[in-house]
Order: sequence, then structure tokens, then C-alpha cells
Amino acid sequence: MKLLYLNFLVLLTISQISFAVGPARFEISIDNHRISPSQITVPANTPIQLLIRNNDRTVEAINSSLFSKVIVNGKSTSTVSIRPLNSGVYYISGEFHALTQGSIIVK
Repeated sequence: MKLLYLNFLVLLTISQISFAVGPARFEISIDNHRISPSQITVPANTPIQLLIRNNDRTVEAINSSLFSKVIVNGKSTSTVSIRPLNSGVYYISGEFHALTQGSIIVK
């Protein structure tokens, strides 16, 4: 019985550690109205946090089917939480500048 209780405590500790990890984090930047890197690959079925760093002086509005429009002021950052995704290719684009385009590949 003591061994069973000890095994239970070990499993409980491991499960708490795995839940504490949180979402996978990725970063893109906007430089000269272009997204860099223009494509990122993320794991399927995993929550994602996407940091968008706008290095330009002008504001940009980022659109995607993955999240609501995100306004990123010039010389600032914004973080977007994205639900776990199925495999596929998802596109992101800027509303104010046609060159601001990229994709998120989910594998």
C-alpha cells in the first residue's frame, strides 16, 4: 500500500509539471512592412503564443483566420494566443501594407 501511495505521488507531481509548461511560444517581426520569418512551423494540437514585434515606425493591423485582428503600434509588440490547430497552412497578412504577408505551417 505504501508503494502504491508513493507511485501516486510521483505521478501526481509529474502531471503537475507537464501542465505548468504552457503554450509553445513563437515570434515574428515586421521590418520594412515585411513579416520575418515569412513562414514559421508550429506543432499541431498544441496551444501557441505568437509574439508579433513591429520594428517599423508605423502601425500595422495583422489579420488571420487564427485570431481576431491585432493592432501592433510602431516600435512595439503584441502577443496573440492561438488555440490548438489541426495540420495545415494558415495565412497572416497586414491590413495597411500589401507586403506584410506570412504563413503558419502546422505539422
